[in-house]
Amino acid sequence: MTPPLPPRPALFLDVDGTLVPISTRPEDTRPDRALIRQLDRLHSALGGAVAILSGRTLATLSQLLSPLALPAAGVHGLERRRSDGSIVLTGANEVALKDARTALVQLARAEPELQIEDKNVAFAIHYRAIPHRESQVASALEEIARQLGPAYHVQAGLFVLELKPRRVNKGTALAEFMTEKEFRGRQPVAIGDDLTDLHAFRVAEELGGMGIAVGDRICAQWHFPHPYALRAWLDDLVARVSRTPCD
Repeated sequence: MTPPLPPRPALFLDVDGTLVPISTRPEDTRPDRALIRQLDRLHSALGGAVAILSGRTLATLSQLLSPLALPAAGVHGLERRRSDGSIVLTGANEVALKDARTALVQLARAEPELQIEDKNVAFAIHYRAIPHRESQVASALEEIARQLGPAYHVQAGLFVLELKPRRVNKGTALAEFMTEKEFRGRQPVAIGDDLTDLHAFRVAEELGGMGIAVGDRICAQWHFPHPYALRAWLDDLVARVSRTPCD
């Protein structure tokens, strides 16, 4: 069933697998210009109440969505660009992360088909090329996380395992955005396709909003079969808001 069009929404959107189909390699993702224009229209129509919640870094999101500079949470909230353009970064133990990098280099040597993505304060380990090795890779990462201490954990995703701090996630990022004037008083709508998006779904629901799943990886109250169905719904949302301004 098609999700309802909220009267005063604040949108929180994942990118990979949500706005664009999943690519075999993260670097192959290329949002089309129609998507950039759509996001620009959404941002304007909703008075700035549109944010990106992604596992990508803010630097990568800026490249993907150029020339837009939307409010965004990168690395699952460890980096956040506020509505006013200011950047908030979550600190990390640099010594411990250096040791983790060394361990990940050794892991990559043992498993050459792994793709290690260094996000400065977190790491993504893509195992799409060797899905049959998931349990072995996960065990190795759990050991690295144990050495980092209780502040870190391994977060599973679609053919990816993320080594990241526990206390920050897409849900905490959504909650922080909702304190900004562009988002306050609106109904948060979190839209994503993977396990990391469930944190945002839960917080959105706690704040009187809703979560919407894209694809069949996760479940939510509302669902779109693929990114193109979501983008059609977003077009309808822009058209309706343009006819009846939210503010």
